[in-house]
Amino acid sequence: MTLKMRHALTPGAGALALLLALPAYAQDQPPLAVAADPAGAQVQTAPRPAGVGNPYWSTIGGYEVDSHETGFGFFGPQYIHPIRRNVALVASGNVNYLHYEFTNALGGNTNVRSPGFTGMGGVMIGERNWFLFSAGPSFKRRHIEVLAADGTTITTDKDWHVGFNLGASAWIDPTDHNNIFAMYNFETVDQYHWGRLAYKEQIGNRGFAGRWTPYLGAEYIGQGNPDIVSNQFGGFLEVAHASGMSVMFRGGWKHSSFDFGPDRTGPWVAIGFYQRLR
Repeated sequence: MTLKMRHALTPGAGALALLLALPAYAQDQPPLAVAADPAGAQVQTAPRPAGVGNPYWSTIGGYEVDSHETGFGFFGPQYIHPIRRNVALVASGNVNYLHYEFTNALGGNTNVRSPGFTGMGGVMIGERNWFLFSAGPSFKRRHIEVLAADGTTITTDKDWHVGFNLGASAWIDPTDHNNIFAMYNFETVDQYHWGRLAYKEQIGNRGFAGRWTPYLGAEYIGQGNPDIVSNQFGGFLEVAHASGMSVMFRGGWKHSSFDFGPDRTGPWVAIGFYQRLR
């Protein structure tokens, strides 16, 4: 018997794959940008250059889970270095943990547990509206367990995977109280594509007299490789604090189709945070 098994990164891997955390920003304060890395499924954030400011550090983390037995968490720092009015260098790294399962050719499940580390570097061009290109390596220690239909373990495997990530994102502010964000990433190890389109509206503190600023938004995420194709729709509540901290609560509905087995449809939820270190 020939076992056909490719190692798909399921929806939790493509996001904030998750777009886990898209930190909020106050548009009359130093704003934030976002870059994703589907190889680790993490999302990193970075500020837009507003003149040639001082370099600084920040942290970002989050977790996403869905009804398809998929989850992903990450945490790490980032460094921002403006070099001129419209240009900044962005570097980041994070530890991450991915878990998921999918139906294999035997009629059973293939379970994957994958801790890893990802680093990214890039160049951001623009101010109010900007474009970011980033790239970097990812390292994953993958534990794979293949089960037959009766639950018997057929094989287990533990090995390291090294890959490369390419990403691009764009940030557009139609007005001073709303935003459109688009992002695309490709990861070489699993030939995984991930993209997101989101819109958000500032729903309070328009004059920024208070310390908390809320946002509501809607998003679409499409992702996949030869093993899985997923489409997910959702909304989010984002709350930013004047200290440079942001928290986002996300959720919605997801449909996934697989190389083997039936389609899956169900909810997904996520939480993420960002903190600028002054």
